[in-house]
Amino acid sequence: MSYSVFATSVLTLFFSLWTIFAISAVLSPTPVEATNEITLISIRMGVGLICLAPVMLASATTAHNELVLRLRHLASYDALTGIANRRAFREQAGLILQQSRQHCVTLLMDLDHFKNVNDTLGHAAGDAVLVASAQRIRDSLRTDDALGRLGGEEFAALLSDCTVSEAMEIAENIRRAVQEEPIHLDNGQAIHVTLSIGLAVASEETQDFDLLLRQADEALYEAKKNGRNRIALAA
Repeated sequence: MSYSVFATSVLTLFFSLWTIFAISAVLSPTPVEATNEITLISIRMGVGLICLAPVMLASATTAHNELVLRLRHLASYDALTGIANRRAFREQAGLILQQSRQHCVTLLMDLDHFKNVNDTLGHAAGDAVLVASAQRIRDSLRTDDALGRLGGEEFAALLSDCTVSEAMEIAENIRRAVQEEPIHLDNGQAIHVTLSIGLAVASEETQDFDLLLRQADEALYEAKKNGRNRIALAA
């Protein structure tokens, strides 16, 4: 059983007040006979210090729990964009594929000419583009869809219980969301970016996520080859 710092503090306060009152009124036995004021004060101070132990323990436990939660978050989420990292996304995708009753669709997304942004405007600008793009992708997805950053400028999403036409519509919403609004940098400059998307559809016979990623990657390659800023569906 565990208590919060506040609850422990309140319980400790009442216990301390009761103990000190009992000692003062000579209602509870003590190991030292309270024959004078100095002895009584010493007992009160000792009781008070002893009663601080639960508060200190509760504070240490709370700090430990907060640290554990923070470490878990850092282990599962991309530090820059705040979305799931590669490992956590793959775990989410695996669970979705196991539980989905209908077809799932994998979207593999890559920002076009992202290297040019880093080379010409600097890595701070590149980070701003990644953060803004990740947010726009997230806002274009449904609540139950999984999204992760696989690395660099590459993102992936798994759409659960989704038809091909629905997935194409979502992908188009993502493409437009990234393209249409400029990204404003800290120096006041505004830049436009685009991304290409490859789609792969899972069936009841093929629920292997690695296979879906490979198929989506092939479709993404076709989208890049055909001019970028477009969507391609795996054959």
